[in-house]
Amino acid sequence: MTLSDYLRGLTNYPLSEEALQSILSKRGASYDTDTIDDDQLLCLTTADVYRWLSTAPDVSQGGQSYSLSDNIREYYRRRANELYREAGEPESVLEEHPRYGYKGDRL
Repeated sequence: MTLSDYLRGLTNYPLSEEALQSILSKRGASYDTDTIDDDQLLCLTTADVYRWLSTAPDVSQGGQSYSLSDNIREYYRRRANELYREAGEPESVLEEHPRYGYKGDRL
């Protein structure tokens, strides 16, 4: 199994080729890198995918709609932060900020 196959298998959300390639190139990996070779690379690329998913847009393709709830996005953000800390890369940890916006007519 290649690293790109592993990363695609983390979620049912459609991960674009461009996003996957940018994550792999950021970490110095190629599309056909073997997942068994480097545990830290596996940990960091997994964290990068979770980070990407935490901000991914809702999409429709081929009559199928994909959307991520706020709870799922929060899970991906927390998991990415855990993996960044575990891999010794605290500068990549996502900061938690309050979300502001229109809440509707009834609060």
